[in-house]
Amino acid sequence: ETKSMFYTDRDRHSTIMDELEKKPLAFSSDPNLTSASYRIPVPTSDGGLLNAEVFDAGTNDSSPLLLLIHGICASIETIGTQTFVSKAKERSIRVAVLELEGHGFSSGTKGVCTDFDKILGQVLQFVRVVVPKIRQYDASSSTVVPYFLAGGSFGGVLSIYAANEISTSSSSSSDSYPMGFSGVVPIAPAVGVHPTVVPSVPIVTVLRLLSWLAPSLQTPFTPLEDPTQYSCPSNSVRNFSGRWPLSTSKMLLDVTSTIVPNDILQGKLTLARVPNILLIAGLEDVVVPIQAVESLYNAISAENKIFMKVENVGHDLMFQNSSAPKIVEAVMDWIGNIIVGHKGDI
Repeated sequence: ETKSMFYTDRDRHSTIMDELEKKPLAFSSDPNLTSASYRIPVPTSDGGLLNAEVFDAGTNDSSPLLLLIHGICASIETIGTQTFVSKAKERSIRVAVLELEGHGFSSGTKGVCTDFDKILGQVLQFVRVVVPKIRQYDASSSTVVPYFLAGGSFGGVLSIYAANEISTSSSSSSDSYPMGFSGVVPIAPAVGVHPTVVPSVPIVTVLRLLSWLAPSLQTPFTPLEDPTQYSCPSNSVRNFSGRWPLSTSKMLLDVTSTIVPNDILQGKLTLARVPNILLIAGLEDVVVPIQAVESLYNAISAENKIFMKVENVGHDLMFQNSSAPKIVEAVMDWIGNIIVGHKGDI
């Protein structure tokens, strides 16, 4: 029987709430997979509803919480997420995963992401809603259970910016975040882009114009998404397939070629107040150059930072059996060491 928990205003979101309530929990179609335990819908400022699902099998009231954010065109149902939640179950770590707007079972046009700041705001809303609700559910715990952020590719960039915001916000402000934030794990974060994967300048100029006129339009010049390489289970309907919508391509190009590089140069991504950072990248990444990730790492002034460079793997490092389990084990070790006071060793 599907277990669902809903904490939002039913009057405001009644239609999409009812639709979401009928959806199956992640990985529940395959008994051999670690499936979600329940969902917590996250309301957006424009009346939408984001799907967040919690994996708490094998956990207890004192289990740390890992908040996971997927990449462009993906969802909860990926090989990478399953690797995380199955390993977390063994290590008594609770995991909550957000599906971005336009992804998975969240509201919005399929695959369409138009505004980085808007999406970042929704990730921060995810933190504000989900962490207190999980703690409310585990009300018997007398201590503030630590929580961590992690994300892959675009989710990695979102986790970086969210961690920066959470760690620098005033605890006395009305917009404050839950106490207990303990670190961030950006995995192959989209902090740069290799020139060979970007169309020529004239084509990019035309595509930028078209993205305003037809944000969901798919063209031969945008990346082709093939979820068959990472969908889990293989017949999942949550992941986007086909050419990326124009607005999504433009947004990610802006993030990788302008927003992140400029913020690094201007000293806005030092992450100085983030307690612990574990940055992970594949040395053979042909989408996001390893040099771009190194530039980010060098700009980080946080005391407790680690750069894990994974050999013989590229941008799809979380979808490969040769690398994903090793990476997740390292993340779990890192979290475990922080909990016992070893400052994030791996």
